[in-house]
Amino acid sequence: MARILLQTTIPYTEDDWNVGRFSLLRNLLATQHDVTARNKSTTGSDPILATIDRTDYDQIWLIAVDTGNGLTPDECRAISNFRRGGGGLFVTDRRSVIFLRIRTKAMSAHRKRTGRRA
Repeated sequence: MARILLQTTIPYTEDDWNVGRFSLLRNLLATQHDVTARNKSTTGSDPILATIDRTDYDQIWLIAVDTGNGLTPDECRAISNFRRGGGGLFVTDRRSVIFLRIRTKAMSAHRKRTGRRA
């Protein structure tokens, strides 16, 4: 049984793509896995996404429903580290650019922190 984080990139908004709209997916996954379904926190870096590389989740199922700036550099860095550490990452995005955003923001955060390239 895998520990899965099913996460959106927007805070809860009733008439938007909040994680509740993905309840069928959550319920299906939960028949065989331990699933945490949640929306992004409303301010700054999300406390789970920004530290995902230090959690015991096995997989992230990231539903990118934001309008283009749903992940902070700290979240991107942690997601990149999570993946490099062997964590599974499934991402769906209506514009197919989220991988580029994760990589670009993670590299930018690394440069800012260390003064050198990743």
